[in-house]
Amino acid sequence: MDRAREEGVAVPMFAGSMGQRLYSKHGFKELGTVHVQVDGEEEEIFLSSIAWDPKDEKQKEAEKAKENDNKKTGLRSWFAFW
Repeated sequence: MDRAREEGVAVPMFAGSMGQRLYSKHGFKELGTVHVQVDGEEEEIFLSSIAWDPKDEKQKEAEKAKENDNKKTGLRSWFAFW
């Protein structure tokens, strides 16, 4: 992920249900579901198609900075009122 962050590229992958929960905690987003079944077999699995995108981190950082600016502005307005 460090290299992907440096190069600004997304990291796509497939994950089972347990892996999908783990990866989602690290910023991966689910894009869809893939059904896998071998012809003639009854067994089947469903995999989540997921991806992590460094642009999402930058967007979160920008939103957090904006939120902090709004809090500071709110305090300034409150103090100006007094």
